Amino acid sequence: MAMNGFTAMMAIFIVFAIGDYVSSKTRALVSLMFVAAVLFLIGFQIGLFPADPETGQSMFHTSALLTAGGVLIAYLITHMGTLVGVKEFIAQWKTVVIGCASMFGIGLIMMLVAPLFIDRVWAVASAPVVAGGVVAALIMGERATELGFPEVAAFLALFVAMQGLIGFPIMSSILRRESKMLKVKFAAGERSVASASSAGEKKKLLPQLPEGIRNSPNALMAKLGIVAVIAVFLADLTAGWSIGGVSFSIHRFVMCLILGVVAKEIGFLDDNIMTKANTFGFAMAAILVVIYASLAFVSVADLIAMAYPMFICFLLGIIAMVIFSPLVGRLIGVPFYLSIAIGISCIVGFPGTFIISNEVAKSMGSSEEEQKYILDSILPKMLVAGFTTVTVGSVVMAGFMVGMF
Repeated sequence: MAMNGFTAMMAIFIVFAIGDYVSSKTRALVSLMFVAAVLFLIGFQIGLFPADPETGQSMFHTSALLTAGGVLIAYLITHMGTLVGVKEFIAQWKTVVIGCASMFGIGLIMMLVAPLFIDRVWAVASAPVVAGGVVAALIMGERATELGFPEVAAFLALFVAMQGLIGFPIMSSILRRESKMLKVKFAAGERSVASASSAGEKKKLLPQLPEGIRNSPNALMAKLGIVAVIAVFLADLTAGWSIGGVSFSIHRFVMCLILGVVAKEIGFLDDNIMTKANTFGFAMAAILVVIYASLAFVSVADLIAMAYPMFICFLLGIIAMVIFSPLVGRLIGVPFYLSIAIGISCIVGFPGTFIISNEVAKSMGSSEEEQKYILDSILPKMLVAGFTTVTVGSVVMAGFMVGMF
């Protein structure tokens, strides 16, 4: 079935729209990514969506979104840096420590135990994705494809699609248990939770653009582009560096994240800059196309072959989270169930952490005051946990492990 660029782009956005609808109706229990992965797989299998194995071209290429996504990924990761509040991270240092411990445990078990059950390539590629999500999958999938393992890139796309389906019920159940403890405190007279948020608007260290252009979408994207380009340039300069005879380099996406944080802190980039520029939605769609591109040539036999390693990776990842998170939480005085919830944020991330926290508070609180108390107790920790693991930690982890194939 031939498909021109207009039709291909239309079909892709229809799939994403269906995913949005299902996600909304199930309160994000069934994620957009899962629905889209299933629809794309079915579409390619029955020939509804065109793909030519000989040329390696599919409707993703025809739509031009694949090319756009390949460029926008640097912008998106730089944008992710503007979501990170350094003061909030410092205030929630215990959450950050537990999140890092969870990722360390995942990396350790995936590197030492997973190869006993699955091929080492699958284990190495999966570790940062178990600890994160879309961006980690992009980094590892890109490297796997370069090394001649396109099936690993497809596996990672499916893995990301399944994460919410696995992680949401687990986190919801654990937070409900934590909420029972909070209800006891509330009944004993505790009514408020200390807030870590800083008051007032942060003073800008750099002079701002004139009023007429300051909030222009083009100006915001231009500033974001400047930071992204500098980050890619600096990352490329690190190629071939060595310390004590050990060669290393900083992955360009890790550098984008770092400079995004720095540029926000000094006032060059706005908070949540792509959303303010009204470009975040399109950028995410284009980047998801990059993730799903490998699904165009996946066969039923491939899917069956992926089932076992996917089960192993999920199982070992969750075991690592459940062991390392409460172990470290106990050492620094964080309750058992809350520690596990922080660790599980690896396979939930934002907005899942936000959605689940609100749902649990509403269902467990007997009054508006009690609901607010529960939400104020768990939401800040869940948001910081998601940023620590998915937004920051998994990108850094992928940048480190991409050289270990």
